[in-house]
Amino acid sequence: TELSVARSNLAATTIGNYALFGGGTMDSTSYSSTVNAYSTSLTRSTPTELSVARSSLAATTIGNYALFGGGAAQNGAYDNTIDVYQVS
Repeated sequence: TELSVARSNLAATTIGNYALFGGGTMDSTSYSSTVNAYSTSLTRSTPTELSVARSSLAATTIGNYALFGGGAAQNGAYDNTIDVYQVS
């Protein structure tokens, strides 16, 4: 099993029966907005991308929500965006 794109400085969390991996650095100048989700059978899917490509972000889960927030944007500025994913 692999991520759809090789990257570092990504964030990860779990929600329901899924593990989510989002954002990160693909190389020294490119940030990712990709989120990969893996089910309990280790099947990879790609939910909606993050609204902003960024690296060094944080992720957490609360109830039925997975949140990805903050990090560094492609332009080098800090980002205050929070993206929310829900499992019903």
